[in-house]
Amino acid sequence: MTLAVRSRLVTWLAAAVLGRAPGFAALAPLDDWTRQEIPGETRGLRAIRRLDDRFWILPEGSGLHTSVDGTTWTEVSTGLSHPVQDLAAGDGRLVALVRVVDAMGNLGQTILISTNLGAAWTRLDLTVPQPARTVFLLEGISHGHGQFWAVGSAASGTRQRAPVVQTSPDGIVWRRLAEREHEGAFTWISPYGDDWLLGGAGAPGGGLLELRSGLQPDDHQRLRAPFRGALVSLANGAPATVVLDAFGDRVLRGETGVTNWVEVPLPEAGAPGDGIRVAYAHGVYLLLTLHGMFSSLDAIHWHRRTLPATPVLRDLVAGPDSWLAVGDQGTILRSGEFTRPWIALNIGDAPAGNPPPHLQAGGARNRQLHVESSEDLRSWRTWRIATNTYGAVDLGPWNTRANHEFLRIRESSWQAARRQPDL
Repeated sequence: MTLAVRSRLVTWLAAAVLGRAPGFAALAPLDDWTRQEIPGETRGLRAIRRLDDRFWILPEGSGLHTSVDGTTWTEVSTGLSHPVQDLAAGDGRLVALVRVVDAMGNLGQTILISTNLGAAWTRLDLTVPQPARTVFLLEGISHGHGQFWAVGSAASGTRQRAPVVQTSPDGIVWRRLAEREHEGAFTWISPYGDDWLLGGAGAPGGGLLELRSGLQPDDHQRLRAPFRGALVSLANGAPATVVLDAFGDRVLRGETGVTNWVEVPLPEAGAPGDGIRVAYAHGVYLLLTLHGMFSSLDAIHWHRRTLPATPVLRDLVAGPDSWLAVGDQGTILRSGEFTRPWIALNIGDAPAGNPPPHLQAGGARNRQLHVESSEDLRSWRTWRIATNTYGAVDLGPWNTRANHEFLRIRESSWQAARRQPDL
């Protein structure tokens, strides 16, 4: 086969992955967004969470909105006039972080606990009274391994803010782990296998990332990476862990766990301060900045998504069959549905005539894929590969398996010709 023909085939495969090749006219789910609304809600929607098979929206101002299907929403009162900072659920409890301001204008931290989906709340104030007043400002909360974990900062008197971690088995009795000696604040926490990753802003103005393996004060390791600013979000996916900083023009990709990080630029990057959220689900990374939305199968090659004209988006989350994004002026967007498993080839920048560097499959958890490779498009060799619990698998570099240049995939009777466009 001539070099020109090989080059055209690689180009066609890449176009098919992006949904631009002949025969791939249908919109990819991440380019097919529909506007939804909560009747009467015009406030900014700051964040959205999916907890225990239920969606929760955190608006500007008081209260919450909850939904089972992401379409019909119910308003939930917290009994406070202040907004919910973050929300977590576990072991039949809903725990909310609320930052309050007293009559003297002093900031304080309140935790709300509910065992009936917000119908009633128990209030817990974390501010230590004078004269030994310590103010805890908690930014993020999560649940896992039988514990609630809340992160933020603590300050007392003239002391600068220091990162702080608190844990609780029930959301009521909290244990404060040792504060860090350096300045800064944790703003989010994410499960990482049996461990936790904590991120935020260090001083002066740099990023802060820590790996915590247990409940003992010394069970932590500060991670080093080329952080230029505060770390705003993290996604645990396959094949890599991805961190987004506040600049929003690149991501940091964990090449070997979380100890070796590589910078990956985003296409058409925006201005500093654009980074909002990165997440992983349905076998795809999805990244949100003030400048737009991007997706990737491998956290290396990023593609801009097509969105309808809307106010600024502020957060996104994956549901069982689609993604939801929320933003200013009560904006809710819902992506197209992931109605069946999808397959995509990552052609990348491989020179013409070389094997594609990676092959990924996603959307089907713990399923057997039949991957066929060929040198001449006539005779094919079959490989049986299983997807993992993330619904994805990285098979490359392919030349470690065979010196075959062309690939096709099938799952049971599902042929590669029915491959869905890249997400």
